[in-house]
Amino acid sequence: TGPVTLGGYIFTCNDIKRIKAVWGYNGAVLDPNLNYMKQVSLKLAALDTYFPGHTYANTDELIEKLTYANDHRKEIKVHSPVELRVQDSLGNITGITNTSITNDIPNSYYDPEKESALILFPNDSYTYKVVGDSTGGNYGFEVGNGGSNSESQTIFQSVDIPIQNGEIHTYHIDEEALSDGNNNAVTVDIDTNGDGTPEQTITMGALLDVIPPTIDTTKIN
Repeated sequence: TGPVTLGGYIFTCNDIKRIKAVWGYNGAVLDPNLNYMKQVSLKLAALDTYFPGHTYANTDELIEKLTYANDHRKEIKVHSPVELRVQDSLGNITGITNTSITNDIPNSYYDPEKESALILFPNDSYTYKVVGDSTGGNYGFEVGNGGSNSESQTIFQSVDIPIQNGEIHTYHIDEEALSDGNNNAVTVDIDTNGDGTPEQTITMGALLDVIPPTIDTTKIN
């Protein structure tokens, strides 16, 4: 919609394109020691170290903008066999919907090859839907935030969770409560048949590694 000023820098649409391109080359990396965009920024600032006699003029402040974008990003990654859909409070979706890629959340990008999504400068609440595909099996799911001084980190992850074709797991993450160590900060609605009505809702902290069995209360005396 036009240039925006963030952190004292004016980000044009072309800036956002280049930042997304840099991120997309490496995809989501939730290791705090491997912030790819920041590393590219540092290398660009010291270009003559690698190519003597050549420097980057930086008239567009791309060096600083890459670092700022790296520090103000949200990354979401899944491991097959699922489709990822990230939704903001206005209903915009980034991810895969019925095999089609959508990038409707502002300043977002979905990389189907690496099964990961990027949201630059996140300023909204987000819901994460993990949808089982025709393969079925167990999946992984991670959400991470950028941070200054290479303090990016995974804030939540699901590990080896079973899911069937058409089954939908909807994650609601209260990041403030999660940072306070609340063990009920994350809610997952499990819709086993994909009809929009969850059959089970569970809560947890920063890790989900098992889904507790449901209890048939009709058989309880």
